[in-house]
Amino acid sequence: MVSQENYVLIKRAIKIYNKLVGKTYLILYKTNAKQDSKFMETSILEENFWHLVGCRIDESLKYSKEQKLQVYLDCCCEKDVSVYLEYTRQPQDVSKKANVVVNLFDFVSNAKSIRLCHTDGSPEASMFQVGAGSNKGIIGYCKTERGMIPKTAQQKSIFQIDPNASDKIILILSKTNGAVEYNQIEYAISKKIFPSIIRELPMEITVKNYMFD
Repeated sequence: MVSQENYVLIKRAIKIYNKLVGKTYLILYKTNAKQDSKFMETSILEENFWHLVGCRIDESLKYSKEQKLQVYLDCCCEKDVSVYLEYTRQPQDVSKKANVVVNLFDFVSNAKSIRLCHTDGSPEASMFQVGAGSNKGIIGYCKTERGMIPKTAQQKSIFQIDPNASDKIILILSKTNGAVEYNQIEYAISKKIFPSIIRELPMEITVKNYMFD
């Protein structure tokens, strides 16, 4: 069971997280206009939320996938599911991680202020491969068989990983999880980038024809 104080923070964080659930996002980012874009695809799934904020559904309950989803949905509806949760490590981790999620997880709303960096050659490389954040914290994304997923929230500046973290988000596309084509522009730094973006998109990534008209 988690404390009511921590559960209040978890409820705040899940509302932010749930805004992006159910979609796969293609995030394009680079340092300046002369660079080719870098790409990251991430699917936002309900089951990845708990670990992100430093807790989990009590393993002794041996819940099915459907029961775990119901706990998530009940939490979104502000029902008290604190009795079904336990800490992954320390209780104080929840307050740190939940606040980072509240402030930084919504990469669509925060696209202008978020910076991204790769962790190659850093101590964090064993935990996550791409960091997205600011001087207020980091959301770390990890490569899995399902693609990149949000794996960790850390209350430290992204510039502690890379002092020159200057990659900016220039475009975010989305599609429903499982769909083939991206069909929604969530964010674009400018419509002027569209012609060059079309040329840069890898062949395996498909978008609706009308997207960049």
